[in-house]
Amino acid sequence: MTLLPSLTLLYYVFVPIASSLMVLVLGIVGLQLARVYLAPIPANLPWAGLKGDRFLPKLRATLRELSVKRVVIEEGYEKYSKHEKPFVLPSLHWPIVVLPASKTRWIISQPDSVLSTIAIHDDLTGPQYFGHGPDAAACHDFSIITRDLTRNIGKLTSVLLKEIQDSCRRQLDSDEWSEVEPASVMKKVAGESVSRAVVGKELAHHELYLERLHAWEYGFGYCGLIFGQLCPRWLKPLAGRVLMLPVMLLKWRVGLLVYPKLKQRISRLRESDDTAAENDLMQWVIESAERDPDPRARNLDNILGRTMMYNMFAQHTTQHTAATVLFDLLSYPSGHEVLPALIEEAKAILPKLGDDPYATRDMVKLDSTIRESMRLNPMFAKGIPKEVVKPGGLTTPDGLFLPQGCHVSTASASFTMRDAEFYEDGNEFKPLRFCEVAVELGTKQKAASQVDEQFLAFSLGKHACPGRFFAAHMLKLMLGHVLVNYEFEMLQERPEFVTFGDLTMPPSTKVKVRRRRSQM
Repeated sequence: MTLLPSLTLLYYVFVPIASSLMVLVLGIVGLQLARVYLAPIPANLPWAGLKGDRFLPKLRATLRELSVKRVVIEEGYEKYSKHEKPFVLPSLHWPIVVLPASKTRWIISQPDSVLSTIAIHDDLTGPQYFGHGPDAAACHDFSIITRDLTRNIGKLTSVLLKEIQDSCRRQLDSDEWSEVEPASVMKKVAGESVSRAVVGKELAHHELYLERLHAWEYGFGYCGLIFGQLCPRWLKPLAGRVLMLPVMLLKWRVGLLVYPKLKQRISRLRESDDTAAENDLMQWVIESAERDPDPRARNLDNILGRTMMYNMFAQHTTQHTAATVLFDLLSYPSGHEVLPALIEEAKAILPKLGDDPYATRDMVKLDSTIRESMRLNPMFAKGIPKEVVKPGGLTTPDGLFLPQGCHVSTASASFTMRDAEFYEDGNEFKPLRFCEVAVELGTKQKAASQVDEQFLAFSLGKHACPGRFFAAHMLKLMLGHVLVNYEFEMLQERPEFVTFGDLTMPPSTKVKVRRRRSQM
């Protein structure tokens, strides 16, 4: 007799859960159907990734992006882009019209009122809900990065190197072989050192601040993913207001620790106008807000939000690239030949930074290694995504009409940068490639921060990564110190990276490391 109540309870628990899951799955499939078949794209273009499926082939190609990694992008590049033909790339967000590499210059020359990068970012990340104020446009203002951060790189060098040294000592300083995850180590090193440049020494060493900041970053990322990928446009105003609540709560928890510091700095600045008191990004955000004629810019919540956003962007780019470079070097067959050269170079340059903070410019071998790693394994596979916002659409130089609302991109970044037309042995990792090319041609070496039509790791045009000069400087400090002071056991093969759509992330693979004997 006791079985019946149990079955009844199971029924009332299972059925609502199963029904909810079914509604969710059907909703996601319905959303993807609408995105695929109602997308404003030219009807006569071929699609990459179609496998001859008879039932909903375009939808299946779109969902296949989750499992086949970058195979579809590679197929489209080899089949169409290399032959100067446009094609449609299935994507979980919207299908993308991919133009040949020869149209890159034309794409980036179009004003934002015609082809907009900002429209793509707004649709994917919802800055009007998850970002800072006073408005969504403020979330796209990186003038503090391009002006203040880039100009003050030299002044930050010594403190950054000290933070890197201390962070590495806490995580790697062992005389015996121990296993670590490079991705995790680089995340901590980048997080602590970048935070030092952003919020100053006290908060950068505050464990609770770092913990709450990382919680906000995860909340921002997950809520942004739901907003950008799982919500149709008509639902986004409502979804954004709901999803912003946990992000606001996580931000408020950070603010409890930061608001007193902000008030103190603002008061000191207004009383003495001593802008040299602090030399970090939070101070520059405050000074910029004080100069802004819009009083909303001086709102503490907006100052905090902008500072946190800069911290997140700088940290994630740096930690991803540093871990990728390490994996590339440790799995390089000739690593035993290249690593000594990189170590000797760093040994010669790092001690000079106290007198010449820009001496990293002479770390040409490490710079070449960083650029080569980013060329072969960029974080994002797609080129320069933009949305046609011009009313009535526009026509390409080849006569292809792109309707308003169409998403368009250049040829795949990851495969353009591997193409033998631009790079000899483009599928091979050659750390000193750019050094050797410069010597061979008698030209100036292309730096890791230098962008062009064949190197899109930092994007291109006016929306190219504004913090790339700081990132390249940080990477040379981090990797230079790690290579000089720590010995890693080489890997037999490069571990497989985690891929989600066109995003690639370092794996949690462990490697053996110990402090170098010469440093003991």
